[in-house]
Amino acid sequence: MLNQLVHREMTLVITDRLCRSLLDALCDCSCRPGQRITQKKIAQQLAVLRRPLLQAFRLMKKDDFVQDALGHGSQVTQLDAGWISNV
Repeated sequence: MLNQLVHREMTLVITDRLCRSLLDALCDCSCRPGQRITQKKIAQQLAVLRRPLLQAFRLMKKDDFVQDALGHGSQVTQLDAGWISNV
C-alpha cells in the first residue's frame, strides 16, 4: 500500500514537471500555435515514460493549451483574443 502511494506521488510530481516543461515550450515558442505534437516524440525528447506524459497532456487539454489534432496526435492551441481572455 505504501509503495503504491509513493509511486502515485512520484507520478504526480513528474506530471507537474512535464506540464511546466510544456508550458515553457509554449512560452518560448519552441512549440508554436497550431504545431502538431505527439506524445511519443515528446517522451523521447524529455526521456520520460508516456504514462505521466499522457496525464500531462490531459491537463494541458483541459486548460486548452493543447487540443486533439485531426487524425492522430495533438496540436498546440491557436491563440486568439477569445482564448487569451479565457486564460
